[in-house]
Amino acid sequence: MPGMNGFAVARALSERLHPKAAFALNMLTSSSWSVDQATANTIGLIRHHAVKPLTPDAVAGLLTPQESAFQSL
Repeated sequence: MPGMNGFAVARALSERLHPKAAFALNMLTSSSWSVDQATANTIGLIRHHAVKPLTPDAVAGLLTPQESAFQSL
């Protein structure tokens, strides 16, 4: 993405969305660096930080909504 990486997009969305918005992100990356996981953990909007390749079970887990991320307003 020109000018922004996934973390920058997640931060921008976090700043602009209503705090109780029913919205969460799943990030997919080829980087398994611990600093990337730590950065993802600091951005509340990121529900999962997954590293390629994904297994079918991992994808199913990402697509299952979590109650805490999708509570009604």
